[in-house]
Amino acid sequence: MINLEYEGDTAKYLTDLLQLNDVVGYCGLPFRTHVARKLPKQIIRLVYSAGGNVPEDDDEFVKAIATAGRLYEKMLANAGTGYTAKAKAYKQKNFTQDKHHRNQHSQHPFGIDQSLINQRKANAAACLRCGRDNHKALMCYAKKDLDGRQLPPAPTKNPPSTVAALKRPAEEDTTDEEDLELEQQPPQKVAKISGLSEELPIFVESSDSDSDF
Repeated sequence: MINLEYEGDTAKYLTDLLQLNDVVGYCGLPFRTHVARKLPKQIIRLVYSAGGNVPEDDDEFVKAIATAGRLYEKMLANAGTGYTAKAKAYKQKNFTQDKHHRNQHSQHPFGIDQSLINQRKANAAACLRCGRDNHKALMCYAKKDLDGRQLPPAPTKNPPSTVAALKRPAEEDTTDEEDLELEQQPPQKVAKISGLSEELPIFVESSDSDSDF
């Protein structure tokens, strides 16, 4: 009886327990304590929830354990089924989305029909976009393929707006540095420097020689 363990079936456990107890003769608090220790804690909690306490009569205790055990095992079965169904549905949804995503990219690389891509692969063409052999697809800017079919617009590496955006910060940084140098100089020095061009006379070399005097 001491070695008897609960294996997920409350009815079987109680049947085996009562048969062994006919020989051992456990009763009262020792019997109820032994059963409570062998069963999952959730079953004992369900007994408390149903009656507000654990029955002190052994027969009532066994009946309460049997009822709580059936409920506990049913909850486990439903929870497992629900979890499995949700996990399966989630996995199927992700698989479908991933497959659709892969198909989109495999059917239209570079905006070209997949059958043409396969044909160019079979022909060992260097460019899968237009079918020519003198460049790769990433460097292809042809408007028509080798058979005269119109091609989708080729992607640009650096559009004009990008180039202008890259140049603008450099020009702005140069202007900012010059302004910063003037700001860091003392006010008097700035005034003197800015006034030099106005105060200094401009000497112009005469074209006449000194022999005229």
